[in-house]
Amino acid sequence: MPRRKNLSKNIQLSDDGWAIIPGRNRAPMRLTLEDQLEKLSITATEADHARLDRELVKASGEIREEATLSSLRDAVRALKQITKRVLVLGLGSLVGATASSSMLQLAMVVEVLELLGRKEEIDVVFRDPAFTGVDVAFLEKHERWTVEDALKKHAKDLETTPTVLIAPHLDFDVLAAHLGSTHLPILLLSNDLQHYMDLRIGDAKEFDVFTKFYASQGDYVEELLVVQDKGGSGIGRAFNDLGVYWRKDAVREDEVKNKSP
Repeated sequence: MPRRKNLSKNIQLSDDGWAIIPGRNRAPMRLTLEDQLEKLSITATEADHARLDRELVKASGEIREEATLSSLRDAVRALKQITKRVLVLGLGSLVGATASSSMLQLAMVVEVLELLGRKEEIDVVFRDPAFTGVDVAFLEKHERWTVEDALKKHAKDLETTPTVLIAPHLDFDVLAAHLGSTHLPILLLSNDLQHYMDLRIGDAKEFDVFTKFYASQGDYVEELLVVQDKGGSGIGRAFNDLGVYWRKDAVREDEVKNKSP
């Protein structure tokens, strides 16, 4: 029987004194602990993104088949030529307790962008203090999508940039504070504002901004969304008690503005 080859002569010492016996035709691993942790982190991030990509594709398919969102689609089509910005408030974490509803709402944002048909021209901004590092990394890997600090004021909100504001199930206090300190959007998707005001005892001044969106005021068209769950998809929960409010004269005003010398 041939004698086993002695590998002791190949023994190497690492900088910290550990003995390393490399295998045949194999170089020794020299990754530091930090390098290994970074590699694991990158791998985990890629896995998260791959999973979220699959979930978004599935949710997008469900949204496209939901006929009761037609009033939102019609409003977006009516404003597609002048929309310059999409602002999404209170989406919720895609990896948190409300992940299923948040993913369906994100799929709706994607459909809105598809209906606008000018992804390369429209900035999409997300704000929610509930976002995790995974959420931020996933959202910002999409072109022209950015995540902003939800707790800070942003100068862009004061500009007259034609904006679609998507804020399903955002707390009324937060929504009122935003609308009261910004140029009003050409389209708003939010909780049913008039229903909320009807339920209030008294009429707090800070909520007066909601009345500007009533159809009776003449500036906005108001459509309520009636969405029901089908087969446990969660769509009804993601879009219940919502209203679509859009400026019917926004296109005409934009045309007049652009014709002005």
